[in-house]
Amino acid sequence: MLKMLNNCKHFKKGSLIFLLFILLSINVLAHAKLEKSSPATDEVLTQTPKTVELLFSVAMQSSGINSIIVTDQTDKRVDKNNLVVSDDGKKLTAELNDLKSGVYKVVWRAISNDDHTIKGEYNFSVKLNKNVSVADNKDKPQSPQTVKEEVKEDHSQHTTQESGTSWLQSIVSWFLYLAMFLLFGGFAFRLFVLKPTLKQLSTVDNKERQKGLDKSGQRFLLLLWLSLAALLLIIPARLLLQTSSVFGISFTDAFSISKLSQVLTQTGFGFPWILQLVLMILLFIAVLLYSRSKESKKPFLWAGLIFGAFLFLTPSLSGHSRAANQEYSFAIISDWIHLIAGGVWVGGLFHLLLTAPKAFEDFPDPQRLSGTYRVIPLFSRLAIGSTLLIILTGIYNSWIHLASISALFNTTYGITLLIKILLVLPMLALGGLNSFILHPQMKKTLAQRNVAQEKYQAIRKKFYRSVSFEIFLGILVLLVVSILTFLPPGK
Repeated sequence: MLKMLNNCKHFKKGSLIFLLFILLSINVLAHAKLEKSSPATDEVLTQTPKTVELLFSVAMQSSGINSIIVTDQTDKRVDKNNLVVSDDGKKLTAELNDLKSGVYKVVWRAISNDDHTIKGEYNFSVKLNKNVSVADNKDKPQSPQTVKEEVKEDHSQHTTQESGTSWLQSIVSWFLYLAMFLLFGGFAFRLFVLKPTLKQLSTVDNKERQKGLDKSGQRFLLLLWLSLAALLLIIPARLLLQTSSVFGISFTDAFSISKLSQVLTQTGFGFPWILQLVLMILLFIAVLLYSRSKESKKPFLWAGLIFGAFLFLTPSLSGHSRAANQEYSFAIISDWIHLIAGGVWVGGLFHLLLTAPKAFEDFPDPQRLSGTYRVIPLFSRLAIGSTLLIILTGIYNSWIHLASISALFNTTYGITLLIKILLVLPMLALGGLNSFILHPQMKKTLAQRNVAQEKYQAIRKKFYRSVSFEIFLGILVLLVVSILTFLPPGK
C-alpha cells in the first residue's frame, strides 16, 4: 500500500507535519473561559466578601469534582466548602467565612459540559478599616464607593488553563475512530457489497463463490479482531486520561480506584464510557459467534452492524455535541449520523482494499476484473448516500459550532474544520475517478477478446492505487476529527 502511494509522499509528509503541529498546540487552548469573578483578580475590598463567584463562558457540569478553594496567607482554608452551581451551569459560587485584612488566594477547578476540565487561580485582598471590627464592617451600610467597587466589571485577565494532555487524548481518540470505522465499515461492506457482488458473478460456480467468501472472511475476521484488540486498549486508556485531566494528575497516578470511580459516577464522561465498554463486549461476542458458526453467519453480521452503529453514539454523547444539545436539540443525533455515514464510507474503503481482493484471488484474470467491476457500483451507492448525509449533517454541525462563515478563517477550530473539508474534496474526486473513468475502462476491457493478462492486472492496480490514496486521506480526516474534539468551538 505504501508503495502505491510513493508518488504522493511529499503531500503525505506535509499533511502529517501540519496536522501534528495543530495537535501539539491544542493543549494550551482552553474550551471554556472564566469571564468574570467576584471578587475580581487583584481587587482590594474595603468590606469582607460573603462569597466568591465565578462566571464562565459555557455551562459547567454539576459535579462534585468542581471546586473553589480560598486560602489566606498561612494557607488556611477560609471558604465553607459548599460550592453551588447555578441553574444554567455558568456560575459557581462558594460561601466564605468572615475574612480579616490580608491577601487571599482562589484556586478553582471545573468540568465543562463537553467533559473538559479547566482550572485557574488568582488573588484578591481585603483591607478593612482598623477602627472597625469585622462584625461591625459586615453590618455597616455600604457606601456608594464600596457598592461601586463590588459590582464593577471585571476587565482583568484571568489565567484559564485546560487540565491534562489534550494532544495525547486526541491520539487515543484517533485510534478509537479508526477501530470503530474498521469494525462498522467491515460489517456494512460484507453485507451490502461483497456478498451481493459474488452472487452477481454468473461465470463463477457456487463452490468457487463460497471459497472466495471463506478466503475473504479470514481477512475480514483478522481486521475485526485487530479492531477489537485496539478497543480493548483504547477504552481503558481514555478513562485513565480523562481521570488524569479531571484531577490534574499524572497518567500513572490516575490508576486510583477512588478517582476512577469519581469520574465514572460524578461526571458526564461516565455513562458514554460505560456504554462504550458494554458495546465492545457485545461486539466481541458477535464476532466470536460469527467465527465459530458453521451455518448462517448473517445474523451475527447484522448484530455486529447494529452494535457498531450504537458504538458511534458514545462519542456523540460527550464532547461538543452534548454541550451543544442544550441549545440545539438535534446536535447529538446529527453528530451520530455524521459518524455512521463516515463509517460506511471510510470504513468500507479499508475492506474494499483489504478483503474484497481476497474474494477474487483464485479466479482467472477476467473473473477477477469482473468482480472488481461489479464491486464499484454497489460500493458507490453506499458511498454516495453516506456522502450526502455527511454533507447535510456537516453543514448543521458547522452552524452549531461556528459563529459565522468568517470563523472558518479566523479561529483555530474553523481552520481545522476547513482542513477537514479540503481533505474530503480529493476523496470525492477519487471516488468520481473510480466510478466514471476506471469503471467504464473495466467494462471496455471485459468486452474485448484476447486481452493480455497484464492489461487486466494494470487496470486493477490503478483502481486499488486510487483506493489506497483515498484511504490515506480518510485516515487524515479522522486525525482532524480527533483534533477538533479537543479544540474550543468557533462560537
